[in-house]
Parts: sequence; C-alpha cells; structure tokens
Amino acid sequence: MVLRAVLWLLFGLFGCAVLPAVFRAGGASAQVYENVHRPKPDLRQLDTPRFRVIFPAGEESAAFRTARILEDQYPIIKSLVGGELRRFPVVLNAHNDLSNGYVTPLHFRTEIEIPAIKGPALNPRTGGWIENVAPHELVHALHFSNIPDNSIPRLVYTFWPDMGRAMHGAAPFGMIEGIAVFHESNVVYGSGGRGNYSLFRDQTRAMLAGDAPWSLAQHLNPAFYSFPGNRHYTAGFEFINWLQYTYGMETTRQSIEYFVRYPFFGYGAALRHATGSRTGALYRAYLSEIRAALDPVPESVTATAAITLPKTAEDAHIGRAVWLDNARILFAQGTQYNSRPGFYVAEASGGTPRLLLETRQVGDFRFSLTPDRRHLLYSRYHSHPWFENTHIMDVYHFETDTRRLQRLTEGARLHAPAFAPGSSGGFSGDVFPGFTALQTDSETSRLVRVSEGGAVTELVRLKPDTWVQAEPSPAEAGRWAVIANRNGIQALWLVEGDDFGSVTGRNPDVGFRNGVVLDAAWAADGESVLLSGWMRGTESAQVYRFFPAENELVQLTNEPFGATSPDLRPDGGALLYIAQEGQSRVIRVLAAEHFGTRSFQPFDFQPELQDRFAATRLSDYREADLENWTLGAYRTGFDWLRPRGVVPVLELSERSRESRFGVMMSGGDVLRQHSWQAELTISDRRLWAEMFYRNTTFYPGWQMEAYYRPRFTNAGLFTERGGEVSLPFFGRIEDRSRNSFWQFRPGIAAREFRYTDDLFIRPGQPGFDGWFTDVSLKGFAALYWRWQQNIRDIMPNTGTVLFVQGEQFVYSDRDEGVQGMRFGVNQYLSPWLSRNHGLMLGAEGLTQTRTLLYGTSGLVYDGFETNILAGARNAAVLRARYALPLRYVDDGFISVPFFLDRVYLALQANYVLDLNAIDGAPLTTAGRAVYGIELRTSFRLYNLPLDIGLGLGWEPTRGKVQVFGNTR
Repeated sequence: MVLRAVLWLLFGLFGCAVLPAVFRAGGASAQVYENVHRPKPDLRQLDTPRFRVIFPAGEESAAFRTARILEDQYPIIKSLVGGELRRFPVVLNAHNDLSNGYVTPLHFRTEIEIPAIKGPALNPRTGGWIENVAPHELVHALHFSNIPDNSIPRLVYTFWPDMGRAMHGAAPFGMIEGIAVFHESNVVYGSGGRGNYSLFRDQTRAMLAGDAPWSLAQHLNPAFYSFPGNRHYTAGFEFINWLQYTYGMETTRQSIEYFVRYPFFGYGAALRHATGSRTGALYRAYLSEIRAALDPVPESVTATAAITLPKTAEDAHIGRAVWLDNARILFAQGTQYNSRPGFYVAEASGGTPRLLLETRQVGDFRFSLTPDRRHLLYSRYHSHPWFENTHIMDVYHFETDTRRLQRLTEGARLHAPAFAPGSSGGFSGDVFPGFTALQTDSETSRLVRVSEGGAVTELVRLKPDTWVQAEPSPAEAGRWAVIANRNGIQALWLVEGDDFGSVTGRNPDVGFRNGVVLDAAWAADGESVLLSGWMRGTESAQVYRFFPAENELVQLTNEPFGATSPDLRPDGGALLYIAQEGQSRVIRVLAAEHFGTRSFQPFDFQPELQDRFAATRLSDYREADLENWTLGAYRTGFDWLRPRGVVPVLELSERSRESRFGVMMSGGDVLRQHSWQAELTISDRRLWAEMFYRNTTFYPGWQMEAYYRPRFTNAGLFTERGGEVSLPFFGRIEDRSRNSFWQFRPGIAAREFRYTDDLFIRPGQPGFDGWFTDVSLKGFAALYWRWQQNIRDIMPNTGTVLFVQGEQFVYSDRDEGVQGMRFGVNQYLSPWLSRNHGLMLGAEGLTQTRTLLYGTSGLVYDGFETNILAGARNAAVLRARYALPLRYVDDGFISVPFFLDRVYLALQANYVLDLNAIDGAPLTTAGRAVYGIELRTSFRLYNLPLDIGLGLGWEPTRGKVQVFGNTR
C-alpha cells in the first residue's frame, strides 16, 4: 500500500513557519493539483456520518463493506493516532487489476482498487482484501489529519489544509507504515493483519537474527535501492509493535504530535519525548529483546542439508521455481538488482541461470507447465494506452523449445492459469485445448474455464470468499487440488471432475484452525500433494506432503524463516522450494534422504471448521446502519472551483519596484479530472494576474493558461498579456517487460506586450506606442522506446528517447517571421549490466530566429566556465555520460533526519557548436569540448530525495579546469 506524500514542497512549508509566504525566484509556479484521465463509469456515492464513498455502479457490495469497516474502525484508530475526519472522500475503482490502496494529502482522500492484490503479500486470515486494506488506509488518513495546535502544520493548515497535512510526510515512513500495520494486525485479534503473518515478519526476523541486523534508520526508511522493497513495512512494524507494548498505546500518537510541532528536532527528539529514552538506547533495548526471542535460532536440519542455488543478484527475490526435469529448474523472478525480469533456467547442480523469456508477470507468480514441459502458461499485466493506472491481466502461452509466444486472451482479467492434461488431447499445432484460471470478480477471484478462441465460462464463484489456486493432477485428468479462502480460513480441497462447488459444503482435506495453506503442487505420480503453510500462530511456513489415500500429512522442511512454493522432482528424489535467507528469497534443493518425517493426526489438519466459515465477517454487525446512510449518484458539480489553498506569494528583488506580493490559490476535484491555479499579485502599484486550468474528463483533455503580468528589463517595464491552449496527448505502447510511451502536445499561444515604463522611452517615440501582438503554433513530441531500469541502475540500462519541440509565429506585428525548433535523441546502454553501469549517448540540435524562443543553458555542461551558447540561434550538441555506482550505503540516522542511499561516479563528455560562429572553420575545431568527472551522492533529508555532486571539468583545447557543484 503506497503512501504518497508531497515531499517536494516540504522545505518550502518549513519556510512558511518563519514567514507564511511562498518565495520564488520568478517565473511560473508548478501545477499543484495533478490531473489524470481514467475510465468514466456510472459513479455512485454512499454518504455515511464521516465518509463519502465514491464507487462504480455494480460495486455496491464492496462500497457498503468498505463504509461499514471504516465507520466501525474509526473510534479505535482515532484513539491510536488522533485526528478527525468529516465527509472524507474514499474513492473505489474497479478498473485496475494491479491493485493497491493509498492516502494522499493533496486533494486529501484515499483511493482503493477493488480487485485484490495478487499473491501472498497480505495475511489471508484477516479475511478479504477490503478487510485488509480499509483499516490500514484509515490509519494514514487519521494520522494525516492530526494537526496539533501551536505547531508549524497548524499555521500552514490555516492557509492550505492539504499542505498542513502533507508535512506529516517528513516523518520516517517506517513509523507511518509501522503504526498502520500495527492496527491492521489487531483488527482480527491474534490472527489477522501482517503482524500475525509469518511470511511478512520473517523478512525482519531473518535479518535481526544474522550478523548484520538492520539499523534503526533502515527499519524506518524505505529501501530505494535494496530488497526487500517493503522493508519499512516489515521492520517498521516490528519496532513500532515493540514500542507500543513496551511504553504504552499512547506512544506513537505522542511522538507523532511532538514531531509535527517540532519537526526541525528530528524524529529522535519525538521518540525521546514519548519514551524518555534516546534513540540509541531504544534501538539497543529493542534489538536485545527481539534477538533474545530468536536465540537460539530454531533447529534447522533440513535448511543445513539443502543446497542453495546461485543467486541472480546480491539480494535476489525469486517468485517461484519448478522442476523442468530431474536436472534442470525453471524459475520466475521480477526485476532484480542487475538482471531482466522473466523466466530463467538453472541447473540443479549450480551454475549461472539462463534467461528463457524476458517478461513481467502477475504478482502471484502462478504459472503452469504441461507434463512434457514444452508448454507454459502464465499471466501478465497490460497497461491501457491512455487511462491512468489501468492494468488488466491476460494469459500467454509460451513454447519452451521453439520460443514461440502467443497471447491467448484479451481483456479477460485472468491470473493463475492451469492447463489440465488429457482434457482435450493436448496441444496440436495452433489449436489450444483450453485451461482454467482465476478471474477478477469485484474484490475476489472466480474460477473460470477458457476454451479455444478465448471464450470464458464461469465455473464457481465464492464471493465474498475467494479462490486462490486450482492445480490439476499431472497423472489423472479431472482431479484437482484447489485452495480457497473462506472467511479467513485458507485451506486445501481435493476435487474430482468439475465438482468445484463442493468446497462450500464440506471441510477441507488440509486446513488449519489457526494457520494458513499458502500454495500447493502435485507430485509427478499424482499420489501426493506438496503444500506450504503453517499450523499455529505466526510460526514460519514449512513444506508439507499430503497423501490422500492414507489421509496422512508429513512435514518435509524445518526452515527457520520459512519455506514456500514447493515442487517435487519428477523422480521424487529431491524437493525444490523458496526460502527466506537474510534479505533474499532464494531457491533451495533438499535431497529426499533429508526430508523431515514428522507426521500429524487428522485432528491437526482436518479440524471441524464449519463454525469458522459461518462466522460473521468484520463489521457485519453494523448492517442496520445502512438505513441511515444515503446512496445516490455521484456528481462532480462545481465544488472543485472552491480554493483548497490560499497562500501568500512574495517575490523579492533588489529593486523594490520589481518586487511582487499577493496570493496564490489552487483547487481541483476529488477524481483529479479538474485542476486550477490562480495568482493575484501587486507590483509597481499595479494588479497582475495569472491562471492555469486543466481538464482530463475526456481524452486527451486540454489545458489553458492566461496571464497579465509584468516583465522588467533594462529598458524598463513591459506589460505582457496573453494565453495558451494545448492538448496533452499521451499514450503507452504495450511491451511485455519494458516501458514504451509517447507524448504529443500541440498548442496555440497568443500574447501581447507593450512598453509601459517611460524611464528610457520618450512618449510618442516611433515604434513604442500601443500593443505588439504575436500568435504562434507550438508543439512538443517525444517517444520513449523500450526503457528498462533496475532498482540499482543510475540510468536506464536500455532504451531510446526521441524528441522535438517547435514554435512558429503565424501572426506578428514585427517584420521578421519568428520560429524555432529543438530536437534530439538519447540512447541508453549498459556496458556492464551486472555491475549496474550505464551509458547515455545523446545528440541535440537547436535552430531559431533572431527573436530567441529557447534558452541554451540546458545544452551546456557545467564543466564549462560559462554558458558558451548564450544567445545562440543555431547550435549542435553531442554528449555522453557514463555512470557507475561506487557503494550502496543504504543507511543513515534518525535523530538527524539524514539517510544516505548511494555514492556513484559520473563521467561526462560535452561537445557544443555554435553554427553561426563557424566562419569556415572545420567542425572538429569550431566547437568546444569539455570532459568532466563527478562524485555524486543520493540521499534523503526529511524524506526529501536529493542528488548532489562535486565535479571537475577540463577543456583541453583551452587548458582550462573548472570545479563546480550541482544538484540533480
């Protein structure tokens, strides 16, 4: 769940505490409220005492469940983090399978995708997706709304409530997410939430039990360039959980309020205020208690005996692995530090894995192979060409021998495909025999069958419960191992034929009253099922083997920090599984002679669970409240015209008559389809105004700006008025693993100016009376082709960028025709991908008339002494940049809000040529070249990402050396 804060304005807000004004060096302000273009279904609105839930028609069940949970959890969370909400917007959308939930302080609201997150990220015992996500996001919403009196945010809140709330984003994200997970883990007491989920907690436990535990700063700061990406969730929860139970349930709220009052003192001072201890002492006490609970690490005979396959990265995170044959392994992974996402083949005996198919996949990493291992089914997301945040799942067929890739469905919203051998005689040329899969069904998944041609037929839906997996037997057609989550009990059923509906009427074949079954895989002979999960509490997941004929369950592994995704070698001689090892999730192979032999009685894995299936779900007892809530159509109306922020503007100048002061206002609607910004200022005893508006209710939308503003020059004061209208086209180009998109923004601008000041101009002087009028056509176009960037890459490791920008005056009071154009190409390469080295080669050209339209500072490298192209009309530039990381530090401090991410080196070359100054000289000597080297660091201050560097530029033809510093 992503927490989006507007950190780029943070220090400006801190400045407001001293002088409540926005300081500017001049020029237009940035757009504050963003716009998106999204599908426009028939929207409804549910009004409750504290919330207004906006949702698409047909999703009433999800909306009512969300509203009940939010109203039910509100007083509990308020006591935990403080704050208060009134008519808080909760936007539900059903068009995105790549699900998430977030709270944003800018147009203060929460947005939740109704389709559930795919994969094992959340605790199944909480119940459904909405039971997991709604309480978590409500913690963030109330946290943001806690604005203590006599504080910096309270002062900012007076002028701009959204910005006042955004200042909470200066706190360490691990504290923000940690308290949200803490509450989430107490919603279903003792079993729900990620705090009661071993797959979540084992990541931190594995690190704390090792020789290099995460520091407190690493607990509480996101890992921008390291795995796991959810470190500030897992480790943040562990620390906050310890804090709450050690110092009391008021601890986090007190530290939040203190930090917001005194942000310059850092979060360490806030912790000391709430606990009476310094951060160093707190961390030592916390680490001592946690490690004591883990010491000794549970005995792990099988983990010691298992062979760990070579990792594809320093901290690899493997999705799932299966046997191709008795010697080779196929595994799936997402983006790593230094390798492509996709399917890899590895030798069980070791060696470097080989990329079989570069592709992205759905987060559950559930794919299916035929018994002969020649055919592979998997699902991946497809991004909509122009709708924002709209990703739909579809299924692909890959032939492992011919490398042929075929898309089988289009817009079907399918994941976890499974081919049933024998059902239609197998593959024959281009004829596809059909398969089963799971399909998005509101906040759940239904079980469907896909026939030849992509027709989808529903088999069974369990709503409000959900299907998790359906795995066919490789030896017996029509026999299935299925996993379903029924009211928080996630268990395994064996099904004969198409009798999938039987799971609703009987106990599971393997199910735990206080545990979870995560995933399942058949043995090659079809006589046993391998599964992973745990029986009690938050004990680590292990691999079990279930023998249906004997009704026997045997534990095969004893991994200290979990084992999942099991697969038995075709000859039964070894087990394959994924294990948590430090920060990594690695592939392990365990020989049969080392299998565990612990067996269980049926009452351990087949308890009577009908009472749990029939129990009421979270907040269902509030059904009667629905009578007092109002349901109707959602209307945007004109509320978006109301300013959401009114802040002072102060633009200072050495000459007092050029200084400006006034107010800036901005606003927008809750669905981010209207946004506007206006500015009224006074300067030189005159009133000036600027306005911006953007509308994205249709594709591509449109935007407009208008202005009446001063422009001071050495010749005196100009008055400038005019406006511009443009159409911001944007489109994505589908690619299975890399990013391609384009932009095109045509527009028309009209502007007038006149000389207003008579300091240097005599009244009536020819050429200086009245307004000068210009009308021009403008355009910008860019193609970003097949970009790919791993999390430790400094630049994209592959990809091409083509761009062109131009303007042509179609009318002007001046004699000359004014026009200009910029164009260029950048190519990204990686000479040493495994070390995250990056190379950018670029060329750019500029041509314009005497009336200059474009500046040139962006063409000239800082290694030159000055902007040697200043005033150039026609210029050409060649550039190269080679970047290589020196160290990923990934550590910092809490008392001082500083976190150092990485240190890297950048080598630069820049050749610039003023084409109007060649004078017959050859190009090799007419231009000027500079070579540079920069030592750069990426770090965060109050969560604000910064990249600064110290560089040295050498211009060999002139023997000049320039030392410079800059911020990227």
